[in-house]
Amino acid sequence: MNRIKTFVLLALLFTAGKSYSQVNPVYICRIDDKNNIILEDHITRTKNFEKNPDDPYYYDKYSQSFVQYLKSSGTYKENQGEYFFSKNIKEFEKYTDIKIGDLFYLSTPVNVYNVKVTGYKIIPDDEIGGGNIFYIVTENPEPGILLEGGMCIASKYPEMRTLDTTGTSDNSVFEMFRDIILKLTISEKKINYDEITPTESIKIFEGKYIEDLRMMPRAAKQYLVSYVKRTSFDSYTSLICVYDDAGILLKEVSPIQIDNFEFRNVLGVTDINSDGYNEILTESGYYEGWGSELFGFDGENFIKIADGFFFGV
Repeated sequence: MNRIKTFVLLALLFTAGKSYSQVNPVYICRIDDKNNIILEDHITRTKNFEKNPDDPYYYDKYSQSFVQYLKSSGTYKENQGEYFFSKNIKEFEKYTDIKIGDLFYLSTPVNVYNVKVTGYKIIPDDEIGGGNIFYIVTENPEPGILLEGGMCIASKYPEMRTLDTTGTSDNSVFEMFRDIILKLTISEKKINYDEITPTESIKIFEGKYIEDLRMMPRAAKQYLVSYVKRTSFDSYTSLICVYDDAGILLKEVSPIQIDNFEFRNVLGVTDINSDGYNEILTESGYYEGWGSELFGFDGENFIKIADGFFFGV
């Protein structure tokens, strides 16, 4: 059962949108426990997976190929949890076309930085959690501020905006959307407090997300509303939607799901290519698995343009 769950999680991970108008590749990053920024090359990984779409053991073969390389190169040690390589290695070219020394722009909650790729990292233990085990490492421009577990976005776009992870602090806006959410979730089942301590999160981000084609006397403000609540050990209620400032639904990023096995919520928003529309960084998962996805609006729908750091059993 665990292997099936892992394969399903990876199948979702490898499914990426292909009609988005981005010209340059975009990657999701996070800060690891060594204060490095690690990046997943989801583009090369997806291409490799598409060559073997029906192989249920693809991930096992993928994971073991790194261990085989470590052993053949004489660097493998039984109790070593991770390996760092500070030079370009021919064997790694099938896993990524990103080279040491390549430059990226990095959108963080602090600022936008220009960073250099400094190496590659292999974590064999990540295989246990069904996640990626090969990462690109970049400089951390603010090691005292960008803390472990923090998320950021890398691209070749110098005009990227700072990643907003806070959202609006306007209490009247917050209360308006809280009332909307309460009405939408009225059928939610009663929580068994002996089973879990319920968690609930509402985040609201003002910005432009879609082209509003309605004939309006004025330009309406747009708000991205993210809601997630754990309703039992293995169920969640969640939604991600774009509303106007009158509380009218404009577009669903992730439709409301009540007492569902999976969830999705927003981690932050940023305009990657300075076209005036925000991309949306989300977390998705279930009670023993999770990962991050980046969505952009293609003119009709929100589609996934990047993903990374999926773990699950």
